[in-house]
Amino acid sequence: MAIIKKNIWLLFYIILFSALILLSSLIYKLSIDTKDSYLIKQENAVNLKRKSLESILLQYESVLNLLGNQLTQNENYKSPEEAREILDNFLKLNPSLGAFGLAKPNGQLYVVSSNLKNITNLPNLLEDEETKETFAHTLTSSNMVLGRTYLHKTLNSLIIPIRKSILDENNNVVAVMTAGININKSFGFLSEKNSSVMIIRGFDNYRQFTPYIEKDYD
Repeated sequence: MAIIKKNIWLLFYIILFSALILLSSLIYKLSIDTKDSYLIKQENAVNLKRKSLESILLQYESVLNLLGNQLTQNENYKSPEEAREILDNFLKLNPSLGAFGLAKPNGQLYVVSSNLKNITNLPNLLEDEETKETFAHTLTSSNMVLGRTYLHKTLNSLIIPIRKSILDENNNVVAVMTAGININKSFGFLSEKNSSVMIIRGFDNYRQFTPYIEKDYD
């Protein structure tokens, strides 16, 4: 009788141990499946926003190219009033951009759009501490370059500067087109509630954009 009782308890422990192993395996598999499903969902969300962002940036790069070529063709930029009128017309067509400017390769601005004409001393973009690194990078890049994000107090919005070198027929830089992207108007999809997508600049890993809550820009 004692042996039978002992065997019953042994069988009970074997069944209990097997059940615990099975339950642990099921919980582990469920957690892995949940994690994989979450990662796939996050990856799809990032890819969707990446494609939207790429499309917008390519559009802005085309605008800078078109505008820069129009200003440098026949040296139109040498007539400030005529050049400013061209910049203002492009600004009306692209309200998500804060302003336009055309700079010399040495960093000095030739002309800016009318909404900046009250600035008496235009900065040299190759000497200014905030802009010199990305301006120098623009001079050696064939693609549009993003500058350091800053808060524009008048527009109450974060602005991302964009710059594109304009080349002549010999591929020499004759000028640099610059503009500012209004994040609220251009990248509203990145500011959605519960969004955790960041923009990180590729060539130096600078954090270009971080999701904010209730417009806490600072």
